[in-house]
Amino acid sequence: MPLPTQHELSQAVHVAVPPPHTAPTGKGVIGHQLGTSSWQYWHGIRVSTPGRAWCELASALTIDELVAAGDYLISWELTLISQRELCELVGRMPARRGIRKLRVAVELLHDRSGSVKETQLRLLILRAGFIGLSMNLPIITSGGFRYRGDFAFEAERVIIEYQSAYHASLEQFRADMTRRSRLEADGWFVMEVNSDDLANPAELMARLRRVLDARAR
Repeated sequence: MPLPTQHELSQAVHVAVPPPHTAPTGKGVIGHQLGTSSWQYWHGIRVSTPGRAWCELASALTIDELVAAGDYLISWELTLISQRELCELVGRMPARRGIRKLRVAVELLHDRSGSVKETQLRLLILRAGFIGLSMNLPIITSGGFRYRGDFAFEAERVIIEYQSAYHASLEQFRADMTRRSRLEADGWFVMEVNSDDLANPAELMARLRRVLDARAR
C-alpha cells in the first residue's frame, strides 16, 4: 500500500501480538497489542491480511492517506480485497483508536484511482461538489483509437488528466500530444493537471468550475 514518505522511509518494524501477550519493545521495534485479528503467512512470517493491515493504519494516517492506501487495495487492476469486504471488516471492528476515520474513509474508496495523486485529485473534485464524474472512462475516437480518461465529465465532454513524472519522457510526451489531439478533434476538452496544481486546490477547483460552466452552455 502507498504510504506517506515518513512511513515509507521508516526502518521501524511493527510487531503486533494478541492478548495476553505483552507488546514487544526494543530498538527499531514498535509493539502493538491487538484483539482478534486476521492473519496470513508471507515467506513463513505471520502477518496481517491486507484488509486488517489497512484498518491498523488508521491510528497513524489521515483520512485522505487511508483512502489512498485503500484505493490501492481495491484497485480494479490488482484487487487484493473488495470495498464491500472492507466495509464488512470495518463494521465488525470494535471501538478503537481510528475507528471513526475508518468509517469515513471506507465510504470514499474508489477502485479506479491509479495513484495517490489521482486519489488526492478525486477527493478534491468530490469535496468541491462536482457531479457527473467518471473515473478511467473508456473512450473510442472517431478514428477508432481506444483511450481511457483519468477523470471525465461526459455531459460536458471534459477530460482531466493527471500528468506525473511518467509523462516527462520524450516518447511519452509525443504520445500524449497525439492522444490529446485525437480527443480534442472529437470535441473533448483535455485539462492537464500536475502536482503544482494540487498544491493550490482552491485555484484548481475554480479553474475546473469555469471550464465546466463554459462547456455546459
